[in-house]
Amino acid sequence: MIKAIFFDFDGVLTKDSKGSINICNNLSELTGIPLEKLIEACNFRKQEYNQGTISKEEFWKDFCERLGEKIDICLLDDAFGKINVNWAIFEISQNLRKKYKIGIISNNPKERFERISKDMELDKKFDGLFISYMFGILKPDRKIFEKAIDVFKCRADECVFIDNNENKLDIPMEMGFHTIYFDDSKNDIDSLKRQLREKSVEF
Repeated sequence: MIKAIFFDFDGVLTKDSKGSINICNNLSELTGIPLEKLIEACNFRKQEYNQGTISKEEFWKDFCERLGEKIDICLLDDAFGKINVNWAIFEISQNLRKKYKIGIISNNPKERFERISKDMELDKKFDGLFISYMFGILKPDRKIFEKAIDVFKCRADECVFIDNNENKLDIPMEMGFHTIYFDDSKNDIDSLKRQLREKSVEF
């Protein structure tokens, strides 16, 4: 019997496939710098920042050096605040909460996710937030999934995990999670509902 459903954040609960792409899109609009150049600079230390092993200031210093431009760090804070919420899936999550525990498992930097969580009151709308910077663990490390099921007091086979990256589904699947690949490029909400029903999830 399913007891809990976990959602990835970017690419599932939002319409941008990755948080870094959302950030860079916003920075491109703010600065006029080409998106591709921003993404290349962002990717250099993105994982360390998501993991919480470097500070926002360290990330930004190296980011600007890679760009070859000095940009006010305040623009990064501005870029964190604008996301493209996938309201259809967000609504599904809230409907499911009537019968199941729901949570978010995601790789995200502290300052960005705290800003989004505050703006959207995610801590009031989800039963648990399991974000990489909180534990120093990047998904798909099994430890972040173990933490989630421990907090929810569920077994892996009582949980569903939804992600838009197939590579991030292998580890939870090995652990016993029911997994769903959500193709964000298609944004097929009906298919997602169908796959949930196939796993005996009731709406």
